Amino acid sequence: MTLKHYIVGDIHGCIKEYLDLESKIMKHAEKSKATPFIVSVGDLVDRGPDSAAVVAYFREGYQKKTHAVVMGNHEAEFILNLIEFSPKIQSFGFQLPNYILGHNADFESERSQFARNLSLDEYRQLRRLMWIGQGGSTTLRSFNCDPTSPATWIIDRQDLEFLINLPLIWENESAIVTHALANQNAIQLAQTRDVRTVLTKDQRKQLFDLMWNRVLPKSRIDKHKVHLSGHTPLLRVKNHKKIGAIQIDTGCVYGRKLTAYCLETKEYLYVSAAESYAKS
Repeated sequence: MTLKHYIVGDIHGCIKEYLDLESKIMKHAEKSKATPFIVSVGDLVDRGPDSAAVVAYFREGYQKKTHAVVMGNHEAEFILNLIEFSPKIQSFGFQLPNYILGHNADFESERSQFARNLSLDEYRQLRRLMWIGQGGSTTLRSFNCDPTSPATWIIDRQDLEFLINLPLIWENESAIVTHALANQNAIQLAQTRDVRTVLTKDQRKQLFDLMWNRVLPKSRIDKHKVHLSGHTPLLRVKNHKKIGAIQIDTGCVYGRKLTAYCLETKEYLYVSAAESYAKS
């Protein structure tokens, strides 16, 4: 069987909508007797009703080699705060990828805008509360954790290992997928740099931007490949044909749509959200 690749926008815990979309994907692939391979642009978690179910589903799909996920900023914040505050998670001994600064290191860096008038402890608590307020609370509850009590922040070790090891990019012969908009230098660095090696400050910023950047590149990041990303929720898909970039987050968690793009047929598939789970 031939493969058809489907790139899916930000899911944010919307498991019902995702499963409905996957059903459409399966039917679409079956029409041409193809096997679907599904790639998430990241942000599996936060804001929506069941992040735990989405993570478990994609972890199983990754193990079966039917699904892939790139690291989103919400995955990064999730694993960062678990490692920073959960005594049980700390006992696992996992290390953050080298492009994610721990709160202590971030406090000392010039990049932090919040640290200037705060103590280290105040800064750490601010970062924790910011994540909880940006959808982390619903993620924690989906894992049966109490958002107000880090001692209860315990998730399956396999889920945490899966999330920590998510790549920043996924690519094949026709596409490059990142969570946020990318530039050519950041892509080249992500393609060649081991996440376990020491990074310079500039290199870390470039990789950090692959999860957070909202600025369109001025030119194509690859002459032969389309660049797909999520991160910025839009009313509809934006295809920037001149620079070969497609933004595919259509705000499912805000009551809009969850969208998939088929690389081989250049078709869009979508489902409407059952309800609005968060405020945009």
